[in-house]
Amino acid sequence: MNFLADPFPFAKVLGLELISVTPDKVEGALHVREELCTRPAVLHWGAVMALADTLGAIATMANL
Repeated sequence: MNFLADPFPFAKVLGLELISVTPDKVEGALHVREELCTRPAVLHWGAVMALADTLGAIATMANL
């Protein structure tokens, strides 16, 4: 599965940018935007956990 070409649908919703996927390491970036923040302009912890969970799922799939 080519995660860089076709990421999970939820990764698209988050705006997750996958940088590299190997069996040993998954790198990604989440660009902070207003709809992922609480007030006053602080990244919502749920967005951070969604990032970690999604990268973990990708790492799992890369190692199956």
